[in-house]
Amino acid sequence: MGVDGRFPRRAAFLLLAAKALCLCLLAGVCVLPAGQSRAEYPLGDMLLVLPETEGSQSAILYGIMQRFVRQKTAFSLALRHLPGRGGSYAWNFLQDAPDNGYRLAALTLPSVMLLAADKNRVFSPESVAPVAVFAYAANALWVAEDSDFNTVEELVDYSRKPGNTLRIAGTGSYTDHHMADMVFKRAAGIRTTYMPFTGTAESVAAVRQKRAVACWGYALAGSSMPGLRPLAVAHPERCPVLPNTPTFREHNMDVVGGQYFGLAAPATVRKKIREEVSAFFLDLFADKSLRDEAVSAGFMPADTAFKDMPAFMERQYVTLEGFLADYAMFPKERLPVRNSFNAREDVDAPDRESFEDFQDNNAVNLEVDNFPAGDPGNSVLQK
Repeated sequence: MGVDGRFPRRAAFLLLAAKALCLCLLAGVCVLPAGQSRAEYPLGDMLLVLPETEGSQSAILYGIMQRFVRQKTAFSLALRHLPGRGGSYAWNFLQDAPDNGYRLAALTLPSVMLLAADKNRVFSPESVAPVAVFAYAANALWVAEDSDFNTVEELVDYSRKPGNTLRIAGTGSYTDHHMADMVFKRAAGIRTTYMPFTGTAESVAAVRQKRAVACWGYALAGSSMPGLRPLAVAHPERCPVLPNTPTFREHNMDVVGGQYFGLAAPATVRKKIREEVSAFFLDLFADKSLRDEAVSAGFMPADTAFKDMPAFMERQYVTLEGFLADYAMFPKERLPVRNSFNAREDVDAPDRESFEDFQDNNAVNLEVDNFPAGDPGNSVLQK
């Protein structure tokens, strides 16, 4: 203190700065990692909605990414499971989500395209904007560990005996598992009863409880399907994580297919922000430790950036057209119009908010954030 009883100017300035820092910390303003400018994505916590129940195989990949977001940034990626209608509830979430790029949904292809053709869908394809694809997983047919079936041929022989019903569980109607079942029964020349569930965990439970003879899942490490073992994988070659499991082609059945995994944003999010979201998550997935963990789980890298998504979606569209020409899942005319999922590269929107405005106005509310009342996703939150 000065001789006149007042603080020197420098001391007063430091005191005010300290008070301002305390207020920022109390308000929850995050300190950016070293080397990250305020113009970069992300500037805050993110929320990702998954179309299946907790414990599903697809959640393994996004769970790995969630941990690495926390390790690599000052922010978090919250995962919320919103199952129902094969995933429609999760993609419906994008219709009313803010256009800042911090509310995202898992993109699963071809399932999202198939579901867009469902007359009872609860989302609009025009509201879904794919921003990136990271990985692919082949489908596989699983049975209980104590099952009497050791080969696909034995399963086929069982279905042909009078009085037997081959019930096969899978995730959702109008999904990749539904497709796999249709292709399998034609390739094997048999009938099956497909049983759609809201996620892998429910399909596994149906098999273990003997309500289903087998179920469709992905060709991932066996620990992802507790109590089950794989009979065959729907891939041209054997999968490294299931080296002792033959392909369907080894059984003279041309069954090949699976699911691509990525991210989608609301279609109202501007192109520049979509590019930033895509770049951030693809850079994250390029991390060797993350990539090695994903590959060890059974996921195959399929890096596709935002700029390449229109061509990628077109290839998916052509593949589905070919499938629907051969299989009567629904009339081909019900497929969404080409490029529906790439609608509106840019929309009229205010300039991007400052970091401070973002923190004040767009903090992720994990309890009440844009979910219909009564939806099961409200009660399942993975932090």
